Amino acid sequence: MARVVFVTTSFPRDADDASGHFVRAHARQHAAEGHEVHVVTPDPRGVRAEECVTVHGVAGHETFAWPGAAARLRSSPWRAHDVARFVVSARLATSALRADRIVAHWIVPSAWPIAPRGVPLEAWAHGADVRLLTALPAPLRARIVADVLRRAERVCFVAEPLRASLLEALPRALAAALETLSTVEAAPIELPPRDRLPDAPTRWGLPARYV
Repeated sequence: MARVVFVTTSFPRDADDASGHFVRAHARQHAAEGHEVHVVTPDPRGVRAEECVTVHGVAGHETFAWPGAAARLRSSPWRAHDVARFVVSARLATSALRADRIVAHWIVPSAWPIAPRGVPLEAWAHGADVRLLTALPAPLRARIVADVLRRAERVCFVAEPLRASLLEALPRALAAALETLSTVEAAPIELPPRDRLPDAPTRWGLPARYV
């Protein structure tokens, strides 16, 4: 059994939170395989047990929440300090957990700069992180990607267009290295049991047999 630490900016905080359900599904997959799973994420409640995983809430919940960090920063630029607080507190929490493996959802900031060196790393790209990377100055973008590639065992993109857009924005040698190390894989999802599905079909005027 390995200790697997997930680092993510998005993880459901309650039953009504629409954020990060794919991260929770991924963490539960690892727990079902027999691993000890911890999740480091912005959450004001600190450490809590959630079914088969342990959630370590750190700073940053003012920014990393619905409808997303970019939207919240645009509406309230003062929240930028909250991003720095998340990076520092998440890095400290992740290092203290002494992981056998780190799964970082979002290349920036979870894989870089949070994930500590010397631990096997799996980085997942979802969209906002790729858009941020392609908007950065080329030297900084190349430096971040090169650093992640030096430490990652693999980089997963949830869609091929995301990988293609980042490959196009990199120098040829670095793009070739990323293409070799990366895969395209849909983010894990969980479906609720049939008896817990919402009554949406009735709103559409469809009988239950068409669910």
